[in-house]
Amino acid sequence: MSTSKAFSPALLQSNNFLKLALVGLVLSFFGMLSFEALTVFYISSESFKAAISIVAITYSIFLLYQTPIKTGKISLLLFYVASQLVLLFWIAPLDLVLLTNLFAIWFVRCIYFHRNFIAAVFDSILLAMGFAASVWSINQTGSLLLGFWCFFLVQALIVFIPELNQMITGGRSKVTKNVRQNLNSNSQKVSTVEPRFDDAYRKACSIMKEIQQSNS
Repeated sequence: MSTSKAFSPALLQSNNFLKLALVGLVLSFFGMLSFEALTVFYISSESFKAAISIVAITYSIFLLYQTPIKTGKISLLLFYVASQLVLLFWIAPLDLVLLTNLFAIWFVRCIYFHRNFIAAVFDSILLAMGFAASVWSINQTGSLLLGFWCFFLVQALIVFIPELNQMITGGRSKVTKNVRQNLNSNSQKVSTVEPRFDDAYRKACSIMKEIQQSNS
């Protein structure tokens, strides 16, 4: 992950929290409607997995649209869609569908939005928190709409990752700078002490010679 300015899209600004929360609300309604429409043709379990994939792909398309980087977008999106179609037709277990979609979202955000490893770690924590909030909400209310909404509401916190990243990297740089300054000052002190020690040693030797000569 490069430190290029292209990796700092305007989306990751704290004033965009409400925008992402609103996008999440729209996606939540879209996911609920997709599930209801799919249940007309498929069983509920398969419709649920398909709705998750549809919402996750739509969210990824939104993210890719927000970044100025154009390289690899189409290829990545085609591979993502194809992999989900394979999983759905293969009737993959729910855990695998959830895992692949969470990884795809994390991969898109790391490649096109984040600048270093620390930001990627924060992003993975957000995904884990969002998933936990979604599971808790569905278990408590039984509402798929609230489950999607809780997930995307937590994901809206991504706008604060650059600030956290800057605080950590800035603090680490400051500590490193202070350590280097202390090492330089200590080395300067040592360099000034050594000549003084040599002078004192020479003077002591000359005094000893004078005492020996006077005794003889």
